[in-house]
Amino acid sequence: MNNDGDIRERNGYPNDRNDLSLYERSVWKKFDCILNDLCYSPVNPVGWANAALCLWSKANLICDRISSPSSSYRKEDFLISPLGENFEKIRKATKAREEPSLLFDDMIKIQEKECQELNETWLPCLGNDLSAYIRHSFASFSSLLECACEISENIIDPNSNQSDEEKFIKFDHIVMNMYLTKKFSSWQLAWGGMFVQALRVIAKRCLRLSFAVAIEQESRLDSNREDDDNEQIVPEIAKTIATNFYAELQGGMLYGLPIQQIPKLIKRKLAQNALQEFKGTIENLRDDESELWPYHFMIGKVSVSYFS
Repeated sequence: MNNDGDIRERNGYPNDRNDLSLYERSVWKKFDCILNDLCYSPVNPVGWANAALCLWSKANLICDRISSPSSSYRKEDFLISPLGENFEKIRKATKAREEPSLLFDDMIKIQEKECQELNETWLPCLGNDLSAYIRHSFASFSSLLECACEISENIIDPNSNQSDEEKFIKFDHIVMNMYLTKKFSSWQLAWGGMFVQALRVIAKRCLRLSFAVAIEQESRLDSNREDDDNEQIVPEIAKTIATNFYAELQGGMLYGLPIQQIPKLIKRKLAQNALQEFKGTIENLRDDESELWPYHFMIGKVSVSYFS
């Protein structure tokens, strides 16, 4: 084991934890370089988009690392069995469809109530300074411990209201208790969920800023000018935002503390956001020869999730 608390290659097999830790450090270096460049040219939409992609890639790798085997698919779900084996399931499903369904407004009210109950027992991430989740490595035990200590020390923010402080302190005690009782796997899993959620929040902000800057630049373009790179930046950013919303929707998990299934209302909001962005992509396309069927196809898929 090296000084960073990571196990090196053993018996000829590469260590995934060490590889992920090295990748996280390289992502931080890239993000830091992009951010330094944006300090001198903040109206660069490509720079903000690249910063977001760095964070999304790190979040996705952590998702793969902390995914539970129980959440994976079952091969039985993709096989066709004889009717006799599934007759009872089909009969129950048919009977359920015959029962009166809720009105859309009533269903929304029930889902809103579920979300209110969720907010009392779920926290996106600890702390108000999310930069710690970018600078520190999740895969390195020592770096993760430094991140936990840094966030715990600065958890009280004078600008936040009292209820937020109480919630932060409550969840901080829960996570620290895992570490003190030597439940290291549960402790790291808890931080993994918060890492993913924090990185996604920052990435979404970077993409929104990138989109706003690109729209502003496009509005200033001279209509007499011919092919300009900025003409394709806006739809490209809109497509990236929509794709990320859809990927989050299809993932089916709500990251944070604790990690759990996405509530139906949040699923609906993700589908609505993805739907708007895919439609916005079509509206911002200026090339008449562009193929639109992939975007219409995705709009159809997202619409199913929105109304379900």
